[in-house]
Amino acid sequence: MPHMKTLLAFTRRRPRSARRYVIGLLAFCCAGALLAACAVRPGGQELAFLRGGRLIAINGDGSNARTVASGSIVSFAWSPDHHQLVYRIATGADLTRFPPTTALGAPDAPGSLNVIGINGGQPTPITPEAPDLAWSDAWWNVKGNRLVYREEFATSDPAAALAYIVSQADQPAGIARKTLPDDVSLPALSADGTQVAGIDATGAVRVATPGQAGAVVATGALTVLPVTGRPGRVLWQPGHNALLYAVASGGRTTLVLRDLRGGARVVVSVPALLDAAFSPDGTRLLVRTPDQFQLYDLPSVAPPRFTVAEGDAAALAWWSPDGKLLLVWDTPGWRLVDMATGVARTVIQANSGASGTALPAQARWHPAAGSPWSPDGTQFAFIGTSGMTWLGRALPMPRNSPTGLYVGQVRAGRASGQPSLRDSGDDRAPSWSYADPSTTLLLAS
Repeated sequence: MPHMKTLLAFTRRRPRSARRYVIGLLAFCCAGALLAACAVRPGGQELAFLRGGRLIAINGDGSNARTVASGSIVSFAWSPDHHQLVYRIATGADLTRFPPTTALGAPDAPGSLNVIGINGGQPTPITPEAPDLAWSDAWWNVKGNRLVYREEFATSDPAAALAYIVSQADQPAGIARKTLPDDVSLPALSADGTQVAGIDATGAVRVATPGQAGAVVATGALTVLPVTGRPGRVLWQPGHNALLYAVASGGRTTLVLRDLRGGARVVVSVPALLDAAFSPDGTRLLVRTPDQFQLYDLPSVAPPRFTVAEGDAAALAWWSPDGKLLLVWDTPGWRLVDMATGVARTVIQANSGASGTALPAQARWHPAAGSPWSPDGTQFAFIGTSGMTWLGRALPMPRNSPTGLYVGQVRAGRASGQPSLRDSGDDRAPSWSYADPSTTLLLAS
């Protein structure tokens, strides 16, 4: 893979300037840590969103709005303990192709990835200074000590060589980062970040310490899913030492769950697959096909517990923190699905006549790194626009703005009351809590 060797060699250039850069960053980070230590603001309740290139946090009730970071910020994600955020500054990223009501990530672009505490202060850039490299959004492991992101040359060629990187959240300029040179599809970190699972170009599933070649635990895994062309990936089952991946079998796409202590079993086989995601406790599996969501109980191999019709290719879904509800967004609006019964109720209806969102022709993909659910699962955040309704009633629109940031209440598994307006303006991508990458569907950017 000559392009990959070139890419890896590039990141080792200019050692003298890199040393000066790292020394300066360490000084800034120490100063930022001292400033952050002076403030007392425990994590857990803040809701964050983007507006005009700034990362803004507010309390759940809409009070104490403050800018956490600024400067052409296009995406962010909460750490699992809600005390830090990783955000990406990008130059030239086109955000206009996505409507503001979605939580879609931004296209890969040159810039930097940075980690900052909830109290603000000096951010820690976790990527090297390299203007001719492009980075994707980043996603955390469950423990919150590692991040994964994609790196590639900043060219217009969609086939340009790329690499996945595992980086520590507290190391400036990526000085402790580990490249995953063999992984050609989205890798998955174990909960504690000590192991990474990925699929190489031959379809071998490898498990390794980040930066090492590791051991092959399975073969025949798909990196591109038949029929749909979506990326195949490996998922680490929450609460279990097992991996899920897709293989081709008899003209169908089959999901295999492999216990790393030995043994594997087929759990799902469908004519065409878009994506899959575990429940937060790892006991259920959500499967996305071109025309529906399917829910399966694990580990039994049986027909799905239920199905929910869904024809929008860009649709997204987030488990509630307790796994009892599924919040589904598509272009027509938002629904809540009771995961015990499969009953789907429309909560928010968009403008009449809305159709599916067109995905980029050469999309890059990554896990949805954040969730609109509040950490206790009693509320969720969304962007509302003129013409939308909540439970059949028109949203109360803000003055002097066509959009607003709202919080809706969920009680006894159902949306209730009237949503509360928390902010107005060109707000985008509200996120309230962390989501394990193995429990979220992929975003196109």
